[in-house]
Amino acid sequence: MWILLAALGVIALWLVLIHGFILPQVRKNKVLRSVQDCPAFLLTPLPQELDKPVQVAGRDHTPLLHQINLFRLTCTCRRFRTRRGFFPQNDIRRLCFHLRQEMGRQHLLEHFDALSQCIIQDRVRDKCYVRSTILGTDVGFGITPSQDFMRIFARHQDPSDPPEGPFTGPYNKFSFHINRKTWIYDESPPGAELIIERAMNILNNANLNNPTKSAAEEAKPAS
Repeated sequence: MWILLAALGVIALWLVLIHGFILPQVRKNKVLRSVQDCPAFLLTPLPQELDKPVQVAGRDHTPLLHQINLFRLTCTCRRFRTRRGFFPQNDIRRLCFHLRQEMGRQHLLEHFDALSQCIIQDRVRDKCYVRSTILGTDVGFGITPSQDFMRIFARHQDPSDPPEGPFTGPYNKFSFHINRKTWIYDESPPGAELIIERAMNILNNANLNNPTKSAAEEAKPAS
């Protein structure tokens, strides 16, 4: 009996160590590697009058409340404490579900440029974001090393836009399969060839081209 209790105690201790110390450190190290490999993707700071704590509900209106600060981009949720909070101040990757939700509720997204808004509306799911100007138009590249596809945030071509750009249509997300070098869903942005060339340069320079996750998993929710 005592041996069984001792064994259960050891198992419980290991579980505490794994979930309380080892896994958080692993997550932190992953985020820090993302910070080292990728430049910060900074948002325009929101008005300082928002520098105050705000109580917000969790997902699906659960009783659990979280405290956010929209100016400092902080949240008390577990996802922020163990992952998103390690990104630099004003980095778009800090935006957890609760920050995004409250920004939408208070109609704050218009404070950001159109490209940043598109990435936020896509739930900020990638480990690395890079902004680049192609044909006179800002294009965003969303990269996660474990995925075999890249998210491209680019404008559509307005009927009045010249073929050589710049483009003024609304931003949309396009998905590019890295290994096959094809556009998923057969939808490509204007200037696709130049965008592909820039995407491969970004991957090679950032040393992030190590995909293992299938493009079929793209629709999974982010927090």
